[in-house]
Amino acid sequence: MKNLQATTNRTEHRVKQYWILMRPLWSEMIGSFTRGFGLGARKKKKVKTSKGAAMALYGFLTAMVSFYSVAYGIGITKAAMMSGNLDGFIYMAAVGAPMLVLLFGILQAIPTLYHESSLENLLVLPVKPSVIIAGKITQAFIPVTIFPTLVFLPALIAHGVMTSRPWMYFVQLVPFMFFILFAPFAMITILIMVLMRYTKFARDKDRFQMITSIIAILFVFAFSFMINLQSPSGQMPGLSLVAPGQTALFLQGALRFIPSSGFGVGMLTQAASWQTLLYGSASLAVNAASLALLLFLANKLYLPGVLGLKSGARRARELSPEKLLQALTPRSAYRAIVSREWKL
Repeated sequence: MKNLQATTNRTEHRVKQYWILMRPLWSEMIGSFTRGFGLGARKKKKVKTSKGAAMALYGFLTAMVSFYSVAYGIGITKAAMMSGNLDGFIYMAAVGAPMLVLLFGILQAIPTLYHESSLENLLVLPVKPSVIIAGKITQAFIPVTIFPTLVFLPALIAHGVMTSRPWMYFVQLVPFMFFILFAPFAMITILIMVLMRYTKFARDKDRFQMITSIIAILFVFAFSFMINLQSPSGQMPGLSLVAPGQTALFLQGALRFIPSSGFGVGMLTQAASWQTLLYGSASLAVNAASLALLLFLANKLYLPGVLGLKSGARRARELSPEKLLQALTPRSAYRAIVSREWKL
C-alpha cells in the first residue's frame, strides 16, 4: 500500500513538473510561429501590435482552411452518397492525415527537437529528464497536428451532418483525429532520433532545410499527380477514392499498415453500434504502445543525440605534411566555400 501511494505521489509530482515545463515551451512554440510569419516584435512598444497581428493572421488562416475543408467535405460527400459509398471519405481521411503527419513530422520535429532546441537551459531545471523529453515531444507534436486537423476535421463534421451520423460519431471525432495522428508521429520521431543519434544526416541545419524542402516539393507534386491521374478532367480531386472499386480496396489495403487509423475508421463507421467501443479501445491501445515505445527509446537516444549535436565534440584528425601544405596554399574564397559545402 505504501509503495502504491509513493508511486502515485511521484507520478503526480512529474505531471505537475510537466505542466510547469510546458509554459515556457508553449511560449517558445508560439514565438517560432510568429517569427516564421515575420511578425516578431523588436521593440517593446510594438509587442501588443505584433500579438494582435499574429492572432488576426492565425484566425484568418484557420477560417480560410476550415471553409475550404467544409466545402470539399460537402462536395465529396455528395459524390459518395450518389455512389453509395458513404464510408469512403472516412477511409480517405484516415489515410490522408497520417501522410501529412509523415511529411510535416520530418519538417517540424528535427528543427524543434535538435536545431532550435533549448535543451541546455532545461537541463539546469530541477525536473527529471523524462519530463523534459515529454515536454519537447509535445512541443514538436502540436504544430504537426494543426494543418491535418484543419484539413480533415471540418470536412468530417460536414460529412456527418449530411449523412445523418449518430451523435457518437461527432463525440468521437476529436479522439479519432488524435488516434490517426499520434501513432504515425511517434514512428517518424523514432526514426528521426535514430538518424540523429547514429548518422550525420540532418545534423547540418542548412543542408537539412535544403534537402527536406526538395523532398517536400517532390512529395507534394507526386501526391497531386497521383490524385489528378485517378480523377478524370473536370471532376473534384480525390473523387475516385470514394467510389466503389479498386480505389476503395486501395484505401483498405493502406490501412493495414496503419493500425491506429484502421481501428479509428471502425470507431466512426460503427458509431451506432457497441462495436465502436471495441474499435476505440483497440486504437487507444495502439497509440499507448506507440507512446510507450517512443518514450522508452527517447530516454536512450534523444538526450545523447542532441547533446552530441550541440557540443560537436570530435577529435580533429592529424594531417600529413602533404595535406598540411595543401591546406595552407592560398586559394579563392569561392573555391574554399564550395569545397567545404561538398564535404558536408
